[in-house]
Amino acid sequence: MAHRTLTREESLQVFRHAQEHAENPYRPVAIISLKKEIETETLLAERYAQETGKVDEVVVKRIVGMKLRLEGLYLDWALGKIT
Repeated sequence: MAHRTLTREESLQVFRHAQEHAENPYRPVAIISLKKEIETETLLAERYAQETGKVDEVVVKRIVGMKLRLEGLYLDWALGKIT
């Protein structure tokens, strides 16, 4: 996933949307689904680590990638690209 710097206008738009969204419990389905998937993967990874004493690096990288995608979804939502 490529990252880019927001323009000043985009930054202001994101800030305004973030203020509006913070007061509203609504979240797009894509965000809710990915958050649930992250929670499930994290729980399974924690259980695996507790039972084996090992951390699965592949799983950790997958969870980090999912969290980065989630940040992108929040940005898309703030920019009005998803609802």
